[in-house]
Amino acid sequence: MPRYNLNQQEQKSCGGACAAVVLAELGLAGVADHTLEMQIYNLAQRGVDQESAPSRIANHLSSRGLRVWIMESPATTLALLVGSRGALLGPWSEYCAEIWRDWAWRYWRGLKPGDFDDNARAMLVCIIADGSNLTHFILARRDAGHYWVMNPDGGSDTQDDDLFTFLNTIGHQRRYGGVPYVYTGICIWISPANARWWGRL
Repeated sequence: MPRYNLNQQEQKSCGGACAAVVLAELGLAGVADHTLEMQIYNLAQRGVDQESAPSRIANHLSSRGLRVWIMESPATTLALLVGSRGALLGPWSEYCAEIWRDWAWRYWRGLKPGDFDDNARAMLVCIIADGSNLTHFILARRDAGHYWVMNPDGGSDTQDDDLFTFLNTIGHQRRYGGVPYVYTGICIWISPANARWWGRL
């Protein structure tokens, strides 16, 4: 399948940009553009000009005919919560409440290489490693045996065949599009509706 990239239009519309690229790459949108990005962002944002809720993005992509669930590595999120000395507890609690309120599916495990089979993608929830504790979505997928990460902050698409070091090493920093990130252990996993799902969990 093709790979696209999109430079987010608004400061906090990264989730909408990643979701727009997913829809275009999986053939459910003609093009990944700012119109589609903003449609999704307006549906998913927690409030006016605020960040997108993972649960709302997941439910929107599911409504478009994709198989979607949220994955969370409890070891990673717990370590980051403890390491932040409480700074991340508020945002994590809000995210958990949204999952229950929005009836989104969440599975308690980290990503594995097999999760990228059958054209699946993962929208990774990351912390911008600049001391701000702000979160940001980036999009990971596998193409022709190589892993690629699309960062909507600038619209870069970076080959990273060492992706699982970033995903599985707690606190590990990785730069995509020149910006340093730490993976939170939380992602939105997306695959075509007809893709194999048994055995993944």
